[in-house]
Amino acid sequence: MDHRFDVETFWEFSGGEGMNFSRDHVIRFPGKTEIHGSSAPAFAGNAANLNPEELFVSAISSCQMLTYLFLCFKNKLQIQSYEDHAEGELVRESAGKFWMKTVTLKPIVKFRGADTQQVRALAIRLIHEAHVNCFIAQSVKTTVNIEPSLLFM
Repeated sequence: MDHRFDVETFWEFSGGEGMNFSRDHVIRFPGKTEIHGSSAPAFAGNAANLNPEELFVSAISSCQMLTYLFLCFKNKLQIQSYEDHAEGELVRESAGKFWMKTVTLKPIVKFRGADTQQVRALAIRLIHEAHVNCFIAQSVKTTVNIEPSLLFM
């Protein structure tokens, strides 16, 4: 089954000369909330707006989380909460081009129920299975590292 996702990006010239122009733009998701984007501050962007690098990292983080939640619930693991502190590393390669070399996900997953060796092993195995099944992570050349913390309550 194929799926399609529509996004509209809008920018308009608001003055400036040479490389001194606004990077601010609007990203619209038809029928949903719009967000205000810009380039990263390091690239003359507006720090108050989201930048493509942040959105890239958030897409990988969100996809990993949703895939993991699906697998945990399917396997009857009781999750209380999931919180991720993800970071992306943008580097300049020898040819001078930038690319997102790594994204490191640092999820803190809190489970309800007993912390048995079997449950913990399943929770860890599902983290790796979620990564293999996350469509976003599987669509990029970026290395995605996952450093989980599992807490049982």
